[in-house]
Amino acid sequence: MKTSVYNLVILDESGSMNAIRQDAVTCCNNLIGAIGEEAEGNPSLEQHLLFFTFNSEGIREQIPLSKVGADPPRLYPDDYRPQALTPLYDAIGKATGRLRLLLDGKEDFAVLVTILTDGAENSSDIYNGETIYSIIRQLSMRDWLFTYIGTNHDVQAEASRIGIVNARTFRYADAGLVDFMRSEFESRRAFYRSLSTVGFSGRSYAYFEASDPSQTGK
Repeated sequence: MKTSVYNLVILDESGSMNAIRQDAVTCCNNLIGAIGEEAEGNPSLEQHLLFFTFNSEGIREQIPLSKVGADPPRLYPDDYRPQALTPLYDAIGKATGRLRLLLDGKEDFAVLVTILTDGAENSSDIYNGETIYSIIRQLSMRDWLFTYIGTNHDVQAEASRIGIVNARTFRYADAGLVDFMRSEFESRRAFYRSLSTVGFSGRSYAYFEASDPSQTGK
């Protein structure tokens, strides 16, 4: 049983995301709101958030690590301006490295990482796929769970390449992201319930299939 969960969100801010810019902002704020609601409804499980966006112009810590409550932080449209390319591996490496540093010495926590992108890696210059695979594999053995939500590329293949088993595709147009995230919230709530009851394994937990925490334990 865990007493804290750290939600790490890594959002693509490359140029192609312009087409769904408003949907991305809305969905991320709804996600943050869902985390806040969970914090209010289950105070025995502390909720924390760290939020990054990324493109080849920079990898930005949009929302520093914060405890989430009744008045959660927000991503503002003026702070999310898609442009340039997609250094996905560098973003994962930097964001997970930052959170690992912040969690040094802490105990009794789980981490839920949400990666949201509309394209595959194309511009990292620090990390490569093998390094990110190794990082994700190691962290998944230490109560970190990674999810990959994408479109406009082979989502399952890209996720598998870096060791993520929980991956899903959303439709690019016609509010596809908004529709998909409704079901993601249900998966998220089930995950939080599992932390308060039977626990989970970062390597085997079926995030997008989970609805009954009694079926998702170690």
